[in-house]
Amino acid sequence: MAAPARSEIPNRSNVLTAAKTFVTTGSPPNRHSCCHGIRHGDTGLRSVTTAAFGVKLSAGAINSLWLCLKHDKEIGEVSVVEAERLCESLNLRYISKMEGAATNKTDSSNLQIDQQGPKHEKPMDCAELMENGVNESGVYTIYPRSRLSRCKSMDVYCDMQTDGGGWTVIQRRGQYGNGEDYFVKRWKEYKEGFGNMNKEFWLGNDNIHVITNQEHYSVRMDMTNESGKSAFTRYENFWIENEEAKYKLHISDGSGPGGDAISNHDGYAFYAVDQANHADDVKSTRSGGWWRNNKKTSSLNGLNLYKTNKVVSEDGINWDTFGGFKTSLKATEIKVRHKNFQGSPENVTKP
Repeated sequence: MAAPARSEIPNRSNVLTAAKTFVTTGSPPNRHSCCHGIRHGDTGLRSVTTAAFGVKLSAGAINSLWLCLKHDKEIGEVSVVEAERLCESLNLRYISKMEGAATNKTDSSNLQIDQQGPKHEKPMDCAELMENGVNESGVYTIYPRSRLSRCKSMDVYCDMQTDGGGWTVIQRRGQYGNGEDYFVKRWKEYKEGFGNMNKEFWLGNDNIHVITNQEHYSVRMDMTNESGKSAFTRYENFWIENEEAKYKLHISDGSGPGGDAISNHDGYAFYAVDQANHADDVKSTRSGGWWRNNKKTSSLNGLNLYKTNKVVSEDGINWDTFGGFKTSLKATEIKVRHKNFQGSPENVTKP
């Protein structure tokens, strides 16, 4: 099933009604009325937590709390609730312990809510892992909240050092001994992902869709050119649509020393060698998958032509505002982080 359109996101009153009904009856009035389509972690949150649960939360706890409870279990059976945004089970993102709630479902005083800050037994991304105290970069397991993934776990590489940490890496390029055409893959491979997360990889369009649709996300592009100079550009808004919509790109509000070479790709579908999705696209066996348009000012999945004797063309790993279009960058990383990140804000670089 396709992801819900933005217009389907429930309003504050609908969410409040659903949450209050669950607390008093043990099940939501409608399986989709509470969670279905929620993409914004703060939608109606303050009113729901106060009116439905009768508790006053700290700002940190409020930012980490979502609005839905499991529909198929009694409250007393729900310990730390996982909260998948589009899962078959509706749930709440963070209630630490609900001890005693089974004996008196309407007594909100039985809901023991940790007000010391977010703790996530099943973190949805690397930002939540860092909020849990994980500070070393590496491959970790996360639990995205999406019906598309059936709430299953996935392994991701977490960058816990750059720009305050908490970044979920979705792409890496570099000099790891792979062929220059390593990123020239078909649609299915870009859909599912490929590579080695400790070296070069693409996380997979399905996975990127799942992650970036569970909350508001920003994206950071890190790049290193042939001479070893590095730069980055960060976009405050980033998400992609599902496969039915050809993984259409939504990206905006970018800034940083690397310049903006992708905003004009906003609204374009994904391209792969076996699937051209625009009239502007020309199928090429020398092109990596990317959100293509006729301007093509960026292609971080292009051919790895760094230090080759071949003429560097527009098919290389390029970012027009950093090094020019007809060059091939030495290394790149693309990483995402949800905008309610509660990690170390004093260490976060403002572009």
